Amino acid sequence: MNIVKSKKSVPARVLLYGCEGIGKTILAAKFPNAVFIDLEGGTNRLDVARVEPPPTSHAALLATIRQLENNPDYSTIVIDTIDKAQELFVAKVCAEANVGYLDERPYGALYSNVCRDWAAFLDILTAVAVKKNIVLVAHSKLRRVNMPNEVGEFDKYELNLITSPRSDTAALSKQWADDVIFINYQIRVVENEKGIGKAQGGKRMAYTSHTPYWDAKSRSGLPASFEMPGVDAPLTVLAPLFAPQTAGVATPIPATIATEPTTPPPPSPVRAASPRKELLDRIKELCATEGISLDDVEKCVIANGVMPKDTKLVDWPEGIFTRVINGWDKITGQIKQR
Repeated sequence: MNIVKSKKSVPARVLLYGCEGIGKTILAAKFPNAVFIDLEGGTNRLDVARVEPPPTSHAALLATIRQLENNPDYSTIVIDTIDKAQELFVAKVCAEANVGYLDERPYGALYSNVCRDWAAFLDILTAVAVKKNIVLVAHSKLRRVNMPNEVGEFDKYELNLITSPRSDTAALSKQWADDVIFINYQIRVVENEKGIGKAQGGKRMAYTSHTPYWDAKSRSGLPASFEMPGVDAPLTVLAPLFAPQTAGVATPIPATIATEPTTPPPPSPVRAASPRKELLDRIKELCATEGISLDDVEKCVIANGVMPKDTKLVDWPEGIFTRVINGWDKITGQIKQR
């Protein structure tokens, strides 16, 4: 056995999601030597490589992925979209049960079968991702969220996949991906002197950092947000996904080490990341995106009577940080009106 301390250079496993027509397919086409399994016809007006005809069944989809795994001409496989792919899984489960809909069997039994098959599908993608970049494209949907420890509700963007208690294919997909990128229009609601809100903006932005309003993450060091490119524009921001890593040094472990009696050292204390620091970092990221400063946010919140004068934003409690993030659109609107 060898123990190696280093970063591993592995193919990318990316999940892109957002509303219809926002540019998910265009972003996926920026990946190197991409070939599309286009289940919705979203690439028809793009000059990209695609599988024709596209698979129309669960078995055909898996067979197509296996064939592309060993194709040396392409280094990225794009499945566009996985919500359409999920329909193939649902059709398979319904055909096996001889029903027309998943709800025809009680207690969510058929939903569990879909989740089982989806987990097996992700296992296949994991095996293929040893050789190829995998990009999953999905639509988003809005869901009303009630926080158990907060008063009030808010809307959250989620994957347009099954999220029932017995079958959460959305959660499985987010766990599988190393990078989850949410794409949305950057819109601000600005109130006029009569208190009437008006939407402004509309720039297309990609986000890789989690907020209360969407799920996102990046294990590859992508920036927290970046502007979406045009069809022909290069996208160098994706470079961290494919950056080669420095090889580590392998330390050989003697074969006898497993049989030698040893006294394990006491465990070292592990310090979890501070939720307060994470919230403050999120506010700093939002400020950078909007081109405003922490001082601007501090003055606005104090002017609204939320915090007393002569207090500094960095010293505010976690609850205030959460209120700032949840009310970000209103705060930035007030700042930009000044």
